[in-house]
Amino acid sequence: MTTNRSQLLMVFAVAVMTAVSIGPVLAEGGPVATVCADDKVKFCADVPHGGGQVRACLDANVDKVSEQCRTALGAHGPSAGQAKKEGVAPK
Repeated sequence: MTTNRSQLLMVFAVAVMTAVSIGPVLAEGGPVATVCADDKVKFCADVPHGGGQVRACLDANVDKVSEQCRTALGAHGPSAGQAKKEGVAPK
């Protein structure tokens, strides 16, 4: 019984540590935030997070961001829906 309890406590501790460590990563956002992290620092460092302001900044600098970021912007979020609606492929 002691072994099972110790194992259960160990599994619980690992689960809690994993949840705590991954929380900030999930809070950062989706694919655009991940792929465009360097571009955000380069072009939108002074733009506050929230309310779509960073996304708007990246969209405004779409001709300057990396190819990977441009692809992510075209595939996810507001501009993706607009591109699909107009039948335009991402740049």
